[in-house]
Amino acid sequence: MLVLSTLYAKTFDVDQIDLVWEIAATAEPVTDYTFGIYRAETPEPLDEFSLVEEGIIPTTYGYTDITVSGLVTAQWHDFYYRIKLEHINGIETAWTEPVRVETIPNSKAKIILKKRKKALEKYGQTYRVFKHKIIATQCPDCFDPTLGRIVIDNCLTCFGTGKVGGYYSQIAIKGAMSTRPKANQITAYGTWQPGDALLNFLNYPVLNPDDLIVDNSNRRWKIRQIHAKEVMDVVIGQQAHLSLQEKSNAVHDIHVDELLNNG
Repeated sequence: MLVLSTLYAKTFDVDQIDLVWEIAATAEPVTDYTFGIYRAETPEPLDEFSLVEEGIIPTTYGYTDITVSGLVTAQWHDFYYRIKLEHINGIETAWTEPVRVETIPNSKAKIILKKRKKALEKYGQTYRVFKHKIIATQCPDCFDPTLGRIVIDNCLTCFGTGKVGGYYSQIAIKGAMSTRPKANQITAYGTWQPGDALLNFLNYPVLNPDDLIVDNSNRRWKIRQIHAKEVMDVVIGQQAHLSLQEKSNAVHDIHVDELLNNG
């Protein structure tokens, strides 16, 4: 099966994103394959990805997605890409891991990421992340298009997001939460409420304000702010300022799947 040795996304234009890849050495004829380009607002699961274009010749070694023109309107908005490798026999297929526009880690960043991952795997807990939808159908039950805002609280169609479905499927991450952080940690986030907490985790997935976190006690937390920890422009960790959601909030009606290993 054909394998991509590298795949990354880059952009210097808000109206397009460029995908660039290299093909690992192989004895197979590269011409026996075509690529399909898929995009989503979340890195997982696979079924959230929609086809952008198919039938791409692998030896073009790149693809420019101009269909994002006009869509990248918010600071906290990422697109993730996967490539589907398809053999001409119509049977063999494979998918790449998701990529987004980011700086490629150097050796120093890779070492730090490896150490942080090992520590969280040993001492961290498992949390469920639900990324909120941005490009989606406006909720017909609570969103007023004339006023341009949500007019009904705790809507079960969108869970208070204004977008049908509200959130994408859960992603499991390892993290370490503190409900009693030190004073200097709180200072960096400004206003602090009794029901707030800090959650530290790695660089994947990249989380944004309004994403939802569910812990092993089924407490539902909204991300208020997010701070990235970087080494030479490479994100090696993230710290989220969380706000505990009341039991009456519609987010408590979001289904959560049981994990095989709750950490």
